[in-house]
Amino acid sequence: MTRAGARLLWLLVVLAPPAVAAADPTALAVAFVADAFGGRPAPALAALRALAPDGLFLIGDVPHDDPGANCGTAAGCLAKMRAVYERLYGGGSPLGADFKAQVLDAGVPVLARINDDHDWARNDASSKFRWWPEALQAFQEHHAIPPDNGLAHGYAYQGLRVGRALFLLLDVRTHRETDAGARRTILGAEQKAWLADRLAEAASDPAVAWTVLVSPVPFNPNQDKLDSWSGYAADRRWLLDAIAAAGLLNVLVVSGDCHFGSVVLPPLSPLAELNVPKLNAGFANTCNNRDDQWTLNSERAGSGFGLLVLSEGEAALSIVDEDGTLRLSAAVPRVLP
Repeated sequence: MTRAGARLLWLLVVLAPPAVAAADPTALAVAFVADAFGGRPAPALAALRALAPDGLFLIGDVPHDDPGANCGTAAGCLAKMRAVYERLYGGGSPLGADFKAQVLDAGVPVLARINDDHDWARNDASSKFRWWPEALQAFQEHHAIPPDNGLAHGYAYQGLRVGRALFLLLDVRTHRETDAGARRTILGAEQKAWLADRLAEAASDPAVAWTVLVSPVPFNPNQDKLDSWSGYAADRRWLLDAIAAAGLLNVLVVSGDCHFGSVVLPPLSPLAELNVPKLNAGFANTCNNRDDQWTLNSERAGSGFGLLVLSEGEAALSIVDEDGTLRLSAAVPRVLP
């Protein structure tokens, strides 16, 4: 079977409710994983591999191993941070063994990654953490980072085009300010300037059909987890205003950190958002996921991954369980200029 034929088959079978541009073999299918413990296997990765997506993003707490905890020296902390990545990519942990076999050795393209707190260093870590330079160094040593990135400015944000989609990976940890005054921000000034430019460029480029904001924490204003965007209402308002000022249509959000797996659509939230579940077992729930917060809400925090299928006519936002079963899915029609 050709790749186009295989893509059409799994679009019809796996994502049948709703149908996702079943006649469009050029649809882009991208998987997202978040929130995984290194000491546990991840059978969801075998299900992910079976779908043969066009690529994979790691979007926070992969693994959730707190490498910055109990560091005594810069050199010791750097060694711990390097080891976490090396166990993941080299197969040196239960999670790593599955990741190496089902992703790296299987040829699933890892498009990019963005960290959250527990893979950067420790809970609620930011650049105020004493050994943050070591965290950035280890990150740069172990990842293929797109040329459009903020590392020269001390940020980890990244932008990359895949087909007709622009993915903007947001760094919501490095320059996060937690005070209650005017400086409170989840993005920081440099990242805001970069983001405003990219939104304007996408709006002026007819080759960009979809813009996907990738956030390690939920954007949905109904979700009141304090270290999500709900703790940074001014920055969320700024981002929505920047999208409107650019005249940019067809903006989606993919996020993690709640561990459930849910979808929210307008008008319940200003942007359609796919919040991906935990990748493997062992997590307590970090969000209070209620049905009034999400258009489609998981009843349990089961393991799995997020899947985004982008076609010319619509986007399908789906949660897939670790056995490959489609848990929930919603379609977002593309708005034409």
